[in-house]
Amino acid sequence: MGITTLNFFLFLAIGILVYYLLPKKAQWVWLLILSVYFYVRASRTMSVFIAVTCISVYLLSLLIEKSDLRYKEELRRIKAGELDGDKKVIKKQNIHRKRLCIAASALINVGMLVVLKFYDLIFTEINTSFFGGAEGFFPLLHVGLPLGISFYTFQAIGYLVDVYRGKSKAEHNFFKTALFISFFPQILQGPISRYHQLSEELFPGHSFDFENLTDGFYLMLWGLFKKMVIADRAGIMCDLVFQNYLNYAGVEFWVALLAYAAQMYGDFSGGIDIVRGAAKMFGVHMVDNFERPYFSKDIPEFWRRWHITLGTWFKDYLMYPIALSSLSQSVTKSLRKKGKVHLGKVLPSYVSCMILWLANGAWHGAGTQFLLFGVYHGILTILSMEYQDRLIALGDRLHINQNCTSWRWFQILRTFFLVEIGRVIFVTPDFHASLIMLKSMFTVPNLWKLFDGSIFRLGLAAPDFFVLVFACLLLLMIEVIQECNHGMHIRDWLKTQNLWLRWTLAFGLVFVILTFGIYGHGYDAAGFIYMQY
Repeated sequence: MGITTLNFFLFLAIGILVYYLLPKKAQWVWLLILSVYFYVRASRTMSVFIAVTCISVYLLSLLIEKSDLRYKEELRRIKAGELDGDKKVIKKQNIHRKRLCIAASALINVGMLVVLKFYDLIFTEINTSFFGGAEGFFPLLHVGLPLGISFYTFQAIGYLVDVYRGKSKAEHNFFKTALFISFFPQILQGPISRYHQLSEELFPGHSFDFENLTDGFYLMLWGLFKKMVIADRAGIMCDLVFQNYLNYAGVEFWVALLAYAAQMYGDFSGGIDIVRGAAKMFGVHMVDNFERPYFSKDIPEFWRRWHITLGTWFKDYLMYPIALSSLSQSVTKSLRKKGKVHLGKVLPSYVSCMILWLANGAWHGAGTQFLLFGVYHGILTILSMEYQDRLIALGDRLHINQNCTSWRWFQILRTFFLVEIGRVIFVTPDFHASLIMLKSMFTVPNLWKLFDGSIFRLGLAAPDFFVLVFACLLLLMIEVIQECNHGMHIRDWLKTQNLWLRWTLAFGLVFVILTFGIYGHGYDAAGFIYMQY
């Protein structure tokens, strides 16, 4: 039951109706029932994996809490003279016990994710290389990825680490833990929520608020427009060109790459809008996951704006712990003693940054090209961190006005160009195909194909192509307005308008989606790209 299907909207309508008929203290139970139904219907027997995650994280969070309570009690007894012991020793013992819980969680939950995502890929390659075929010596699992496994795994581990750090209290109600992990709007593609934020939205209950209902409705409509009118239409062109890359060259790849930029953004941000809108109808406010990333002035800013919650998760639970680890501190001290002060200062950050990007690349897919995608962005991020101040100083010496609009647009276009070059690695079947495409893009001078009708043979006939162009221009216009007004939501502007205008725009958008949306079997939109991660 995809979130763009008619069945989902019927499911959502019934869910909202019953939700507001229930007393507040029972509403979270109904959300859990809805989430379990949604997940089991979508994943069937694969639901066992999310059940294992819920149980393991619940039990391990209680063990961490129990260890902390034991530590506090031992400190009290030492202070009262009831127990002989060294405070430093019992502190180390407490940290050791809690780290064992974190390690157990990683072994269970990250282990499931890694095995399901990489086992068949690795052993298919080994079987093919050494045993004459994919189904050779090592048996393959032939098990697909459970729905949303990356998202709920990261969210669950983040909760457990927050309990370890004392930022969140361990939840003693197993079913509330299960709801936090499995809440159905976010299970497909995020956002990756933090327990202290989402729990305050899920558990207290909400009174009916017509504004939440209309806001959620507008947000879902806007997401459906981005997904069904832009992303799914652009996807037709991308699939044809990138899967048959040997049949195309030069400017055709550039056109397809621009379409891929529209597809990725429309698909992912549109999906996030839909799920945030659905949650808001229940009175649940989920964090935003996008902040107009195509207006970024450099690569680090792009990734702070794109998939915000994934980026902050990697920083908080992977990059910073590595950079601040005792090993990193030892390396820093050693380099400083040798007189390499700058290197000692930046090396831990750069190493942890590259590890982050390798993990990010592996998260996006099981293949060499995804690791290379991570390396590419890791190098660009490190270069930006190392040379940004120097480039600003160089610009000042060259008397370049770096505060004017034209310079900002230069930075935006430069960043967009670098992001799109990286996506050539990401979207192609393998790295060899990426090199073929990149070489063709920069060496084949066939600009005339923009004017002889060739672009209408890239999967989209002229009418569909122009619908895609006009839809992208509309999206761009809205986002320019938001960027110039510091993130102002069009929904807030609509609230100040007359009722007839609000409903005219809403029904107009419905008409556009129904008329120009791309549908698959049973009049449902295509699946979401990020569902596979």
